[in-house]
Amino acid sequence: MKIYALAVVAALSALVTGCSTTPVPDARAEQVRPLQAMLGDAELIVTRDSGLTGAMYDARLFLDGVRIANLRPSEQVHLPVQAGYHQIGVATAVDPNPQSAVELDLRSGETRRYRVVVLADHFAVVPTR
Repeated sequence: MKIYALAVVAALSALVTGCSTTPVPDARAEQVRPLQAMLGDAELIVTRDSGLTGAMYDARLFLDGVRIANLRPSEQVHLPVQAGYHQIGVATAVDPNPQSAVELDLRSGETRRYRVVVLADHFAVVPTR
């Protein structure tokens, strides 16, 4: 009985670990281009976590309501943007409306980093360091 309980705990641990996403270091992230040319005096760097959860879907990245990039697991995009207030959001092809959004105020010369993570049932954009 003890061995059975231990096997169940091990299987559940593997399942939970397999369903989580993991931050990707810049050196290991695959660089992708924005969908359109962008100019600006500030920069956003957005990296999608690695992991199997949600891997079958592109994360569609939006800036101020305009689709600017598609990210697969472990991909990263550098976005030059104008200083000022912006909203960055993420959606999937299944539900093209942004599921999560973050508002930010960028200063000239500033760089901000964000992660695209998979939560229980949706993508989310979260700040990172």
